[in-house]
Amino acid sequence: MESVEVLVAHIQGLSRSPDEVSHLHSLLKQSEDALRSHASRLAPFLSQLDPSIHTLGYLFLLEAYSSGSISGEEASGFLLTVVEFINSCSAEQIQLAPEKFISVCKSFKDQVMQLGVPMQGIAPLWMAVRKLQTSTEQLTTLHSDYLLLCLLAKCYKAGLSILDDDIFEVDHPRDHFLYCYYGGMINIGLKRFEKALACLHNVVTAPMTTLNAICVEAYKKYILVSLILNGQVPSFPKYTSSAAHRNLKNYTQMKFDGDEEAIEGKGSPTTLPPMPVAQAHIYLARILVNLIHMHLSPYQPCMSACHSPMLALKLPSTSSHTHRPCLSPSRPCLKAFVDLPCLRLCLIGLVEVRDFPKNLVNIPYVDLANFYASGKFSELEACIQTNQEKFLSDSNLGLVKQVLSSLYKRNIQRLTQTYLTLSLQDIANVAQLNNPKEAEMHVLQMIQDGEIFATINQKDGMVSFHEDPEQYKSCRMTEHIDFSIQRYSFVNFYHI
Repeated sequence: MESVEVLVAHIQGLSRSPDEVSHLHSLLKQSEDALRSHASRLAPFLSQLDPSIHTLGYLFLLEAYSSGSISGEEASGFLLTVVEFINSCSAEQIQLAPEKFISVCKSFKDQVMQLGVPMQGIAPLWMAVRKLQTSTEQLTTLHSDYLLLCLLAKCYKAGLSILDDDIFEVDHPRDHFLYCYYGGMINIGLKRFEKALACLHNVVTAPMTTLNAICVEAYKKYILVSLILNGQVPSFPKYTSSAAHRNLKNYTQMKFDGDEEAIEGKGSPTTLPPMPVAQAHIYLARILVNLIHMHLSPYQPCMSACHSPMLALKLPSTSSHTHRPCLSPSRPCLKAFVDLPCLRLCLIGLVEVRDFPKNLVNIPYVDLANFYASGKFSELEACIQTNQEKFLSDSNLGLVKQVLSSLYKRNIQRLTQTYLTLSLQDIANVAQLNNPKEAEMHVLQMIQDGEIFATINQKDGMVSFHEDPEQYKSCRMTEHIDFSIQRYSFVNFYHI
């Protein structure tokens, strides 16, 4: 403890000029181990320092204190200490040890989440983001933590304060993935689907060498938001990384590289058509969870029988039933997986499967898009009902229900392109609604949201569709155009 007291004295005496702070920084780095060894007893020393003057020393002590275990009784005091520090600390001194500041803020975030009070962390973390940034164009590690708290507290509008910034600098790739993913979710919560789609698009098309879990979850929401906004899922642009393009494309088709002709260069790998959800994807999904980090031994044939205590199955011992290194099973082996819920089947010599089609667990999303494209409400509703558990486990059921609702709207929007006047009964029939009253409710909501322009005659129940009344000469539209021109000029300046 004496060494800590001496260090506190150094902090109090070496925090005035930049040269003194630089020397203090060297002393603090040499004392890190000593501080961590006394982590649980550092709280009293913090009260001897002024965070606005002794920012660097206070930061080192606070980071060491937060690295230890904080009891429930100490949690509230810790939160108050961190909030006071963030609000009054010097941004210049923080830049000398940004990793320490990030560690303190992440501990603060973890504590407010454990206590179930994410709203209390929103304002402090916003201030922390601004003090950590060297400019508003920089994306920091704390951006995603701030957005996560906004999501948990359902304070979606608070997240817009940093989502509206133009980002040109990224510290770590993972920060970009989380920032765009959480940003997409916040925009979904605000029903700004165009912005949400842009954020999720940035996740799916970002450079990557291997597919990551954030990208997979973003792609699920990307499919749903695309259906709500555009009624279809667009193809991947050319700048999409090969890892994402290859693996995410398997959501709609599956390649199995185990065919003999393909391995010997005499043909192409077998491509199977999309499998309906009803055909064993549940069994296969359970197996895939256990196979992701396993690898097949070279030229290891499957056993002629499965020795599982649950079930015995004789398999044909053909050449196509032979596994190859680093490749997924050939078609007969897949058939064995699909036919039986046996986790030990065909696993002799199995160590790692790198390219196994993990996408099968997400076939419900592809089925949903296919049924949506058909425009048949009953089939889409049946698909949602069948896969409700999957959508619920992904926390996407609410978004899926909005997809269902958007099909009604899209069917009504198609009518505006064909008819000038139509009865509510006809709209209900074409849009597959239950009755004219329900059709009237949908039409009124779409008029209110500006999705269609129409009037309803209450006497005869007729709906008249109109052209967009916008003449592009109002003050609001002029301001919008001027803002867009300035924004594009600014972006163009950075690309020159």
